[in-house]
Amino acid sequence: AGAIAGPGPVSPDAPWTLFGFNLGVELAQLALVLLAWPLLQAWRQCAARPDALLRWTGAAGVAAGVFWTLTRSFG
Repeated sequence: AGAIAGPGPVSPDAPWTLFGFNLGVELAQLALVLLAWPLLQAWRQCAARPDALLRWTGAAGVAAGVFWTLTRSFG
């Protein structure tokens, strides 16, 4: 993303650079989901899992997302 944010004229390669960057981010997210999915399914089947832990980890994920959004938007 730095290829289009620098000073001076925008490079003619900027659209391809941005496309490649975004594609890399999306592929990394997909890889994380594919790795985590079997673990989450196995945990879901486990009868001994504490529901409080599930709620707290979900709340922590939401809090992290809100924090990230606010710092990127306003800070």
